[in-house]
Amino acid sequence: MTRKLQYLFLTMLVVTLASCSASKSTSSTPTKPKQKKGSTELSEREKMAFDRHFFDAMAQKSLNNPAKAKTSFNECLVIDPKNAAVNYELARIDYDEGAISSAQERIELSIAGDATNFWYWLFKSDILFETGDFKGAVSGYQKALKIDPSQIDIYFDLAAAQLYLEDADAAIKSYNELQARIGVTEEISIQKHQLHLEVENVKAAEQDLLELSEAFPDEPRYLGMLAQFYEQTGDPEKANLYLERMVEIDPSNGFVQLFLSESYAMKGEDEKSFQALKMAFQDPELEIDKKVNLLLNYFVISEQNLTAKVQAFELLGILIVKHPSEAKSFALAGDYYYRDGDRIKALEMYHKAIELDPSRSLIWLQVLNIDSELNQMEQLDIDSKTALELFPTQPEIYLYRGIALERLKKSQEAADVLNIGKELVFDNDPLQAEFYSILGDVYHGMKDNAKSDKAYDSSLKLNPKNAFVLNNYAYYLSLRREKLEKASTMAAEANNIVPGQPSFQDTYAWILFQLGKYSEALVWQEKAMAAGGSNSGEILEHYGDILFKLGEKQKALEQWRKAQLTNDGSILLDRKIEEQRYIDELE
Repeated sequence: MTRKLQYLFLTMLVVTLASCSASKSTSSTPTKPKQKKGSTELSEREKMAFDRHFFDAMAQKSLNNPAKAKTSFNECLVIDPKNAAVNYELARIDYDEGAISSAQERIELSIAGDATNFWYWLFKSDILFETGDFKGAVSGYQKALKIDPSQIDIYFDLAAAQLYLEDADAAIKSYNELQARIGVTEEISIQKHQLHLEVENVKAAEQDLLELSEAFPDEPRYLGMLAQFYEQTGDPEKANLYLERMVEIDPSNGFVQLFLSESYAMKGEDEKSFQALKMAFQDPELEIDKKVNLLLNYFVISEQNLTAKVQAFELLGILIVKHPSEAKSFALAGDYYYRDGDRIKALEMYHKAIELDPSRSLIWLQVLNIDSELNQMEQLDIDSKTALELFPTQPEIYLYRGIALERLKKSQEAADVLNIGKELVFDNDPLQAEFYSILGDVYHGMKDNAKSDKAYDSSLKLNPKNAFVLNNYAYYLSLRREKLEKASTMAAEANNIVPGQPSFQDTYAWILFQLGKYSEALVWQEKAMAAGGSNSGEILEHYGDILFKLGEKQKALEQWRKAQLTNDGSILLDRKIEEQRYIDELE
């Protein structure tokens, strides 16, 4: 239930005082005060004491001091135990404090004292509604409306309770009673229309829409609803009649064109449907969220449908022209371009989106992701720095910044950023593992092997199936000629997880080489070559090294020379060729 249980202090002060025994006579002649409902006969002294406590209680309540208010209200009950108004006020405080049972008991005492008070019945009914006693709520709302039928909001509450009881006919009756009081409105007519359809009273459902369109003859949307209704109920002649009227009233109206588009689509007239949709997009008054939702539907369809893709980009162009100051327009365009693999154009769109609305962290993350994918480390450095200023508690941004700084050889700064970021990660092991992975790379670059190994171990503990961490960790151990058996196990696992990756195959071959298992190393190095490694200077050089150890000196020399042409070999490559022998890095 959306309506909160609340009231205006001044209004209720009048209501509650009207129920108190302590009310003063307005007569100019001193007479005995008339006895009020819901209270007992009090002496003049008791009345004065009651008034003092009651006004103090109301003052404390207005100051949001419920505990002090309750104390004073309870003092009132000592004087007048059955006072309806005081029990009502205590019931409200109990309810606000979550003491529902106590609130129900007190409101029953209020009603017992004064069964003609609208507010008591309303509060009781609201409590029953909130606690799921919809039958009791219906009865209570009906009694409240009998006391004061002008309280039109209660009809909505009554209908809601009746709908929870699955009594659509009763809800319709409540809406009819409300409509008789306030006239035809969109909210009531559409509610009745939907309920009449639910109970399969098609004639009444039609009448609901006819009444609405007659009450507001200049509103084309209601004509569109009628047209849609007649199409769905198999009366195309009437549907076309109302469509024509709708277009006559306002042909440029975006809602009108949307109805037309849907109508054409239902008839299978796809081209006419799209033309109407384009006209709808041309209307700047048609809210952007409707257009965005339509393009989100296109997003899925256009992945496999070329015609839909062309149409989607045409609609995107209109969206940007008609809503050039809306970040949503450019963000959605960025999503489309990114999906289609155009990273440059996607980045352009996302940048425009964050220029218009820099508060959108998800768009910033897309920008950083594309910077990383395009290997634009200097731009990633700039963008991540700006993003961190806006979102200093978002760990993903620290990760991207750490990646940029690591690649730019700013190792200490990268380590500092990553160590801050990883402390902001909660309940996300994969993300935490990524932080440790990059920290491992950073510390390796700083030649702090102990911290590097510890970071990699922490990463693999959180995500033992990360093939890239397994490969990198294994390779760095092989370069140091340390823990080669552990490195061999990790490299083999990386190749199991991601088979056919030439750099992984090269790593495993190189570790086998370091272990002196040259024949096994050759098998894996040839796999790396066949998988595309023949373009890598490092892989070619390693291939030559293995061949040399197996006694194939001429073939080794041939591979070293190929590696030399890539300008991607080690600093020892030229010496290997010149001296025509394998040279160990430790020499």
